[in-house]
Amino acid sequence: MAATSSKYIVWGLISGAIIGVGSYLYFNIKKAMDFDSKISGFKLISQNSEKIVIGIDLDVTNKSDLKAEITGYDFDVFINDNHIAKVNNTTQGLFINANSTSKINLPVEMKKSTFASYNDFSKIYALLLTAVANAKTTTIKIKGKFTGKLAGLELKNYPLDIKYTLEEILS
Repeated sequence: MAATSSKYIVWGLISGAIIGVGSYLYFNIKKAMDFDSKISGFKLISQNSEKIVIGIDLDVTNKSDLKAEITGYDFDVFINDNHIAKVNNTTQGLFINANSTSKINLPVEMKKSTFASYNDFSKIYALLLTAVANAKTTTIKIKGKFTGKLAGLELKNYPLDIKYTLEEILS
C-alpha cells in the first residue's frame, strides 16, 4: 500500500511541475505579446533627386520574464496619413532582454522609381522638408506586424499600429 501511495505522490509532483512550468510559460508569452512600442527617433539620413532615406527609431519593451527575439518585421510607414514606404526585414535577430527595452532602427528608403509618378515623389519630398517646421501637426505612423520567438516558441504576425506627432518623437 505504501508503494501505491508513493506512486501517487510522485505522479502528483510531476503533474504539478508540468502544470507550473506550463503556466509560467503561458503567462510570460501573454506578457511578451503585450509589448509596448514607441517611435523614439526620426531623422533625415540622405536625400538627392533620386531617393530619400530617413531613419526611424522604434523602442520595443519586452514585459516578459524571458528573453525575446524579434526575427522579422513588415511595416508600412505613413507621414500625415500618406503612405511613404514599406519597411521589412526577415534576417535581423534582435534580442530583447526580459523586462527591458531595445531599439530597432528602421531605415526608410524612398526611391523615385517606386512612386507612381514624379509628382508623388515630389509631394513626399516636400512633405519631409516641411515636417520639422510643422512638428506639432506632422504625424508619423507605423503599421504592420512582427514575428519573433520566446522560449523557443515562434510568435507570428503580431500587429503593430502606432502614431505619434513629430513633436512627441523629438521631445
